[in-house]
Parts: sequence; structure tokens; C-alpha cells
Amino acid sequence: MPISDGKIPEVAKPARKRTLVAKLVTFWYFVFDHFIDATLSATVTMIMIALAMRHIYQNGLAVVHGVERRRRAILLAIDAMMRGDPKSSQSSWDPAFGTASSACGAAVSRSACTPHPPDRPTDIDERNTQPSQSCHETSPSVSLIPPPSGLTLAELAEEAGVSLPTSADPTTRLQSGASLETAQSWHIAYIDHARYANALRATKAGACFVSERFAHLVPPDTIPIIVRDPRLVYARVLARLHPEALRVAPLFCRANATEGCFVHPSAQIGTGVVLDPGVVIGERVFIGAGTTIGAHVVLGPDVVIGWDCSIGPSVTITHCNMGDRSIVHAGGRIGQDGFGFAMNASGHLKVPQLGRVTIGNDVEIGANSTVDRGSVGDTVIGDGTKIDNLVQVAHNVRIGRHCVITAQVGIAGSTVLEDYVAVGGHSAIAGHLRIGRGAQLAAASRLMRDVPAGERWGGMPAKPLREWFREQTTLKKLAKYRTGA
Repeated sequence: MPISDGKIPEVAKPARKRTLVAKLVTFWYFVFDHFIDATLSATVTMIMIALAMRHIYQNGLAVVHGVERRRRAILLAIDAMMRGDPKSSQSSWDPAFGTASSACGAAVSRSACTPHPPDRPTDIDERNTQPSQSCHETSPSVSLIPPPSGLTLAELAEEAGVSLPTSADPTTRLQSGASLETAQSWHIAYIDHARYANALRATKAGACFVSERFAHLVPPDTIPIIVRDPRLVYARVLARLHPEALRVAPLFCRANATEGCFVHPSAQIGTGVVLDPGVVIGERVFIGAGTTIGAHVVLGPDVVIGWDCSIGPSVTITHCNMGDRSIVHAGGRIGQDGFGFAMNASGHLKVPQLGRVTIGNDVEIGANSTVDRGSVGDTVIGDGTKIDNLVQVAHNVRIGRHCVITAQVGIAGSTVLEDYVAVGGHSAIAGHLRIGRGAQLAAASRLMRDVPAGERWGGMPAKPLREWFREQTTLKKLAKYRTGA
């Protein structure tokens, strides 16, 4: 339908036809119900209902198709603006789809996102008004993230510290990593377990990191790169291909900008710090250079954040000193009061929490995990420790260097984990215990005693694994014997 008066063409509404069909169905049902056999009445009524539903469906498709055409036109207009297409540099009205497109340089104003014909009044006059600060202007034009440049097979072999097979072309370039099942010729994959042997036989990956054990299973079109630890080498290569995935990405790359944030005048913010909208920074806070602070993060008074850290959205940090290159994912809570109460018959008296949280370098804390401040001393997390999502670390807990704590673990107050301790998911650790260096705790364990260094414990209550396995085996045999008796 041509547009002559600037009005948006409307899709015909089939409401009147639908009402007529409904009346016909009702009429036929009344006639057959009173004058013809009930079986025939039901049959004819069902036929009439089917015809009515078909009519409604066909008219409804016209509406759906019209909405889909409008949606596609809007997406094409936005894509053209992001590419900087000169044909889309001015507002335009598309008669075929009834949509408007507009580019406003560094940002898209609200009027550009709302369809309107030319000469119709809008909320923002694009000819006389600059885009608002909420658009977070960063550069004269908006550009898409460039695709990864990839690595050649020669560079992959150099990263792995091995040599390529003689049949491999060292100049072949791979763009990214993928699983064995989904990998294509431009992907690198790896295998580290026998359960994926069938997937290795059928993979289409361009190259694959394998150990000597699985090298004979690699298909002819996939280049085998034999390494001692495929997963470790794959992680190093993926870090080179996608360095942006190593930390929490900001919503807007606005270095040294504080618009939309609340920053106390006494706070010290280093060079290149990125603050997303809604950040609240309290008194005497220090943020090291190159750190990224996500949207709606709250940093309490006297918090210290090191260099090149990454704080995800909606994180709250108080009473904390954080080292360099550490990461806190979305929703983390660091430095809140610990659960300390003096209990008696008349009630529970809160014990003031006066300590802080000390986090080392290269620490990673998962989403929605909590680390309580110390009651008198500090709660400590050592260098290189990795904490999964939904982990609770109580007050005065001391975690050593390079520990691994997986999801839904709870560590009660004043417990000490020495270096290189690994704790399986959904485990509970009682307070005032010591877990020795290199010890491992199986998933879903309930620990009530100290664990010597290097030992592996599990069960409920937790005990050395061999002892736990013997108990389980004995119970299984006993149950089988009683059933047989």
C-alpha cells in the first residue's frame, strides 16, 4: 500500500469475519442439536469448528508475517548503522515494511530506535540535539568486534613445544577452538579421556591435541599434535586466540569516564579503569590501572583493588584488599559481616566483625559466592586460588595458594586450607579445622576432622577414601546377602 500522507499502513483486521464464523458455528450447533441425531450433530459441529480454525489461522498468519517483515527491516537498519553504511546516515522511512532507520554517529538515540515517518514529532530532535550521555559515546563510529586472526599450525606447535607431522602444512590457519563433535576444519580440538574416543574418530577438526595413547584414532583430515597434557596446551592456545574471554567483559569500553557513576572525591582511580553505568565508589577507595568495574558494583570505604582486575556486574565489595589480576564474577559478595553471635538463654548477641578480607594475586571468585570479613583477624585467600559459583567462605577462614574449591561448598569459620587443596562440589567443612597441603576432598563430603597433607578423603562423615570405599563395599555385600537370605 503506497504511503502518501505519512501514515503507517495497517494490516487488515479479521475480527468481523471471525465473529461471523463464530455465529455460524453456534447456529449450526443449535439446529443440529434440536432437530437431528446427536451423533450427526457432533460430527457436523466438529467440521464447522475445523473450518473456522483454518480461517482464523490463515488470517493470523498474515498478521504474523507482517510483524516478521517489520522485525527484519529493523534489524537490517541497525546492522547498516553499525557498519557505517553511508546510505543509512539519514533517517529513512521504508514503505514496504513501515519501519524507520537512523544513524546518529557514535550512538543510536531513542528516536532512532522508535519507528516513525518523516516530519512526525519525536521525543528527541536529531537535527538539533546531541545524543544523551546514556548512549555512552566512545568514538565517532560504532564498530563490530573483529573476528579473531587465528594461529597457524606452526604457531600452535611452537606453543605446545612439539613438532608438526611431516604431512601438515605449517601455514594452515585455525581460527578458534571447539569440541570434537562440533569442530570444523578451522577449529582446534583436544581429547583427554577415553570416553570421547568415538567422537575423535568422527571429528572434522582441522587439528587436535592428543596424547600418544589416542594418536592412532585421529581421522586422516585432522592434523594430530601429540602433547603430554592436551587440556593444558589447549587452554594456552585458546587464551591466545581469545584473550578477551579471560576476564569479565565490560558493557561499555569507557576508560577514565565516570558519567552515570557515583564516585567519592577522595577515591583514587588508576589510568585506563573502565566503569560501567551505576557503579558506586566510596571514600578512600583505590582502584589500580587497567581494572574493569561492571555495572552496579558497590565498593565500600577503604577498599583496595589491584591492577588489571575484573569485577563483574552487581558485585559488592567492602573491607577488602584485593591483589592484581583477580576476578570476581557477577553477584559476588566480599567483605560482609560474618555469622558471629554470642548465644545464651535470653537471646543471641551479635559479635562485632572488625577484620577485613585479603585476596591475593590471580584469584578468581565465581558468581554469587560470598567471602565474609574476619571477626578480629582477616579472612585470607591466597594467590592463584580458584573459587567456583555459590561458595560460602566464613569469617577468619584462611585459604592457601592455588587451591581449587568447586560449586556449593561451605567452609565454616576459622578453618585453614593449606596450599594446593582441592574441594569437590557440595561439600561442607566444619569450623576450626586444618586441611593439609595438597589434600583432596571428594564431592558431597561432610568433613568433621583435620585432614593430613596429601591425603584424599570423602564420605559422610568424611574419612580416608580407601576406608570409605571398604565401608561402602561391605554394606553392599551385606545388603546383597540379606536380600539373598
